[in-house]
Amino acid sequence: MRLFTILIISLISLSVNSQTVNIYGNAKDYAYKKLFFTKYSDLITLELEIIDSCIVNEDGDFSCSFNLEQTNKIITNLGIYDCSFYAQPNKQYEIILPPLIEKQLKDSLNPYFKPFKMELGIKNLEKNDINILIQKFDKQYNSYINLHFYEMIRQRQNSSADSMISVLNTNFNKYQNTYFSIYKHYKIEFLRYAAYKRDIKWVTHHHYKNKPIYYSNTAYMDLFTKMYSNYFKQLRNTKYGKTIYSNINLSKSSNKIKETLNKEISLGNDTLQELVILKSLNDALTDPYFRNPFVLQALDTLIRYTKVNKHKAIAINIKRKASINKTIASTISPDFNLYDKDSNLVKLKDYRGKYVYLNIVISDSYSCMQDYGVLKNLYNKHKNDFEIITLLVDLYPNQIQEFVDIILPKSETKIENQANTNWRFLSIKDNLELLKDFKVVTYPTYVLIDPYGTIISATAPSPNENFEQYFYRILRSRN
Repeated sequence: MRLFTILIISLISLSVNSQTVNIYGNAKDYAYKKLFFTKYSDLITLELEIIDSCIVNEDGDFSCSFNLEQTNKIITNLGIYDCSFYAQPNKQYEIILPPLIEKQLKDSLNPYFKPFKMELGIKNLEKNDINILIQKFDKQYNSYINLHFYEMIRQRQNSSADSMISVLNTNFNKYQNTYFSIYKHYKIEFLRYAAYKRDIKWVTHHHYKNKPIYYSNTAYMDLFTKMYSNYFKQLRNTKYGKTIYSNINLSKSSNKIKETLNKEISLGNDTLQELVILKSLNDALTDPYFRNPFVLQALDTLIRYTKVNKHKAIAINIKRKASINKTIASTISPDFNLYDKDSNLVKLKDYRGKYVYLNIVISDSYSCMQDYGVLKNLYNKHKNDFEIITLLVDLYPNQIQEFVDIILPKSETKIENQANTNWRFLSIKDNLELLKDFKVVTYPTYVLIDPYGTIISATAPSPNENFEQYFYRILRSRN
């Protein structure tokens, strides 16, 4: 009886908090097409869930409605575009769809085709609507990031960041939208974190500990996921990191992980602690240091004991994603014929007899950019052990030299011209089907290939994740 009462109360609470959102418009280009509107099920796995769909009629009219408890980012795929906008409960949005441009056949066959990101136009926006505020803020914010991107990567101190933060606060503090206020706060904290204050414990103590968790706020979760990216790997060589290894690979227990984590970092409450564990277990599934079956068992214990329904849903998403992402390890690597900056054709099969450390990147990724300095050190230290090949997804061959000049000092770029260079930069832009062949779902992706052309790991550790230790364990096991 008590359980039934709790269920009824929960349903009543859900119906009170959940409010209708209506979307409508006219787009004759899309007549007879079905539109799907989705939102992120969670911002750790980035799994999309369909919240509604509709068919555009012969005159181009369409409409649909769905319930939301809080502001969410809504995404719809329209041909070559991934369009999005922020929807608030109890609102109506007359949206403007872009002219229809269908994907080409090669793009349609490639599930990892990268659509163009576009913010949907909205005809009936109110003054200071959340979409207007975020667009205005992001325009100033992104302009600064683009101008100072490489400077921020290379330096831990960036006095200009404080000036920009002051400008952003001056320009946007007057707006009272709750979602936007949180969004602005964590965007600014990400800027401060990226520019110079790269201290997880400090940021956690001041901006996450004993504060509400904003699961659907993209800025809040973006800082959180970047800060706690591969957190267990960051702890690996510490006392507590070794204990966490035991908690996963021996105890298979999220409760044991929680006990250890509580000694390493003060998170204030179980809810934030569990969120860190979920993010870390999600990352551990691609880390050969941890055994996947044991990671999944640790997730099972979290599902069983958590009191937070949202965490149970995230854990289930992680498990589902792990089952879908089938590895291509122990198969022969796809071959490729790609061009370097001088239009020389480079073939993967020419590297038979050598280990190849392949990384697949996009040029403007912060995560990718963090790895290049370590890759350079790997080249200098291990040029006789393995080859390094970087595949650039978004650059043509004639754009590669400028990119290399930015990420490496001028004195280092001569490695590209050596006869037996260990680090090649190749353009993948006209060969995007390779992304499907290598099962690329994120950037950067690292692949380790053995001298026989067999993939050892399709999700190899990055250079910042103890790749050297991982590589030499493989060498010892094969000797």
